[in-house]
Amino acid sequence: MGELYKCATCGGLTKEKGHLCAPLPVQGGTCDYCGEGAESARHVCRSMREKLEYVCDACGRLAASADLLCRPAKLPGC
Repeated sequence: MGELYKCATCGGLTKEKGHLCAPLPVQGGTCDYCGEGAESARHVCRSMREKLEYVCDACGRLAASADLLCRPAKLPGC
């Protein structure tokens, strides 16, 4: 697994820190929502899904609030 980065602003995880506005290295690759190992930068657990309501039309990033995305769109079913 490559190094993971977490955005200090929105909590998003990625392997490429250039995709985050405030990237911080993730120690151990652990998800803050569920505590499980986050082997993938695209890790989305059940606890996280319950809070996510928006997706960015530009990059596909998921977020809990629209102000964390550059082109927010409501997720289907939210």
